[in-house]
Amino acid sequence: MQCKATDTVARCDTSHTLLVMKTIAIALWAILIATIPTATAQEFHENTKYATVLIISYDAQGDPIGRGSGFYIDEGIVITNIHVIGGYGRYYRIFITEDDGEYDPNCYKDITRSDVKLNLEDDVAYIRVYIQCPHTSVFFADEDPEVGSDIQVYGYPANNNAYNMISNNGTILSEYPATIGLKSYRGPWLLSDALIHGGNSGGPVVQDGKVVGIAVASHQDSEGTARDGIFIPVSIIRSGLANANNSTFGYTPQEQQKNTAYIEPEPENPFGTAGDPFDPLRKKEIASNSDCETSLKHTGEATGYGGCRCKPSYRKNAAKNDCVPGAVGYIDPYKDLVRRKIVVKQSSSSAKVVTPAFSDVQVWDKAYEEIAALKDLGVLGGYPDGTFKPRGNINRAELLKILMEGFHSAQLKGETECFPDVGSEWFAQYVCAAKHLGWVGGYPDGTFRPANSVNRAEAIKIVISSGVYTTPGYQQMPGDVEEGSWFYEFVAKGLNERIITSRGMFYPSNNLTRADAAVWIFNGI
Repeated sequence: MQCKATDTVARCDTSHTLLVMKTIAIALWAILIATIPTATAQEFHENTKYATVLIISYDAQGDPIGRGSGFYIDEGIVITNIHVIGGYGRYYRIFITEDDGEYDPNCYKDITRSDVKLNLEDDVAYIRVYIQCPHTSVFFADEDPEVGSDIQVYGYPANNNAYNMISNNGTILSEYPATIGLKSYRGPWLLSDALIHGGNSGGPVVQDGKVVGIAVASHQDSEGTARDGIFIPVSIIRSGLANANNSTFGYTPQEQQKNTAYIEPEPENPFGTAGDPFDPLRKKEIASNSDCETSLKHTGEATGYGGCRCKPSYRKNAAKNDCVPGAVGYIDPYKDLVRRKIVVKQSSSSAKVVTPAFSDVQVWDKAYEEIAALKDLGVLGGYPDGTFKPRGNINRAELLKILMEGFHSAQLKGETECFPDVGSEWFAQYVCAAKHLGWVGGYPDGTFRPANSVNRAEAIKIVISSGVYTTPGYQQMPGDVEEGSWFYEFVAKGLNERIITSRGMFYPSNNLTRADAAVWIFNGI
């Protein structure tokens, strides 16, 4: 701008300053617009729904003891509350959410405490869990929500037997003192009138489809009904992620993640000017491990005959210019999120209904897969009322029937009356065939006692005797299986063949449950 002769210096300076400020403001607005996620609020809501997970916890015996919610924040990383993943839980099953808002019983991952990282300063647990089924990761809001604004809470409430994810609407009422017991937590948590039930704990708190917090707890009335909800705001989650992050955790800040709502489309040449990191020497000579660790940031190794590959537990990213955590075949949760919206896997009118193997065996039970598979093979049958009674004891006759009829039917010769207490009953041919094959013997008085429950030591002998196992000796035996005991070699072979697993103790004198019998037999085949 040029000043006219009649303009005062002050007017000229003011006009020029306003023009410069306007130009800067337009430039800053253009930059801001370029970095704002381009998805709509509804698309963010859908994205958050598919990022939410159901978490079932189990005790050391494999019995379900609790449930909660969580959500993916990065590829292979889920966060939830410490109290969802802590306590007496030793094993956890993580389920993803389908398009109808229910958990997918066929898409889950079992993890142990070793996959969990706790941050005691903010009541958040970080979980390493890769599920090779379509799901997404949430988008964080840039700042904490304001008191008086509306929110929604996603998750799987404990009072809903169908395990259907719900969205509770509410308004933020106030800040809430962030203390539990005598320990002070960083910053205030927030109090809302959105109801948070037990199973909602660890689920995402959402505003306009973006995550503004993580559900923690609620106050209840005299009848145990939730009347409000408390949640950790997003600023504390982000701060905790920064503190928890390291080379083993590997969280990628959200703005740097590969999703189309945050980044510009990749150039036509995905490697830019840096060259192909999987072929750092352009095939002129064989790359070394050092070359590959340099080009792929310590996630690569030499193939030995040319270029580089990803180390075990890593895979190529979508652009094929780097290695990222996760097994080969993992589905990119961000692929074309905005351009294709989110593809619904199946309409609600044709939603898949999963029928339990038996009325008392649900998909989250530890032996569900084995029981269902053996039922499909015709090896297992239930009781007349449709139950299987997985925690019930299995007797000697029942175990032999499963083994003989399911896997050695050619050995059944119709033999009967092979023990004084085995005549022509339904189990006679199974017991007699097993005796003929040398799997079982009688008690000192000559009887077989078919109705007696089988203890774990007797059962592993029978299962191992029914097959041919030649794997070399096992080095780490359970503490209650002493060398020289009559069942020592059978337990060792069972561990070698992964028919059984050692959690420190074998409990040889405990009765074998029907669920454990199914697992052992399934593993044995």
